[in-house]
Amino acid sequence: MNTKITNILLIILLVFNVAFIGKWWMGHRNVHHPKTEAPAETTTILHDKDKGEMYLVKTLGFDTAQQKKLDKILQTHFTFLDKTMNVYIRNQNNLFNAVKEGKDSTYASQCSDSLGVLKVAMEKELYMHFNSIKGICNSSQLKQFDELIDNMEKEFVLHHNFHHSANANKDSI
Repeated sequence: MNTKITNILLIILLVFNVAFIGKWWMGHRNVHHPKTEAPAETTTILHDKDKGEMYLVKTLGFDTAQQKKLDKILQTHFTFLDKTMNVYIRNQNNLFNAVKEGKDSTYASQCSDSLGVLKVAMEKELYMHFNSIKGICNSSQLKQFDELIDNMEKEFVLHHNFHHSANANKDSI
C-alpha cells in the first residue's frame, strides 16, 4: 500500500512538473520569439493624406461634392507641409550643426528665428486648413466636426502632458 501511494504521488508530481516546465517554456519562448502576426497600424491619420481624407469623409458624412472640395483642401495643405517641413528640417540641422561646429550665437539666433517663423507659418496653415474643412460642412455636420476638434484637442493635451508635468514639477522645486 505504501508503494501504491508513493507511485501516485510521484505521478502527480511528475504531471505538475511537466505542466510547470511547459508553461515556463511557452512564456519564455514568447519573449524571444514574438508572434509573427502583422503589426498594428501605427500611422496616424494626421500624417497620411488618404487615411485622413477617408476618415473625414466617413466621420462627417461628406457627399461627392464635399469630397472633391476636401481633396483640394488636403492637396493644398500637404503641399504646404512638404515644402515647409523640408525647410524646417534643414534649419533644424543647421542649428544642431552650429553647436557641433562651434559657430557663434548670431548664427544660432538666425537659425532659431527662421525656425520660429516657419513654426508660426505652420500653425497658421493648420488653422486655415481646419477652418476650410469646417467651411465645407453643412449645418448637420458641424456638430460632428466640433467633436473631432475636441478629440484632437484632448489628444494634443495627452500627447504633451508629459512635458507639461515635467515643467510643472521643475517649477515647484
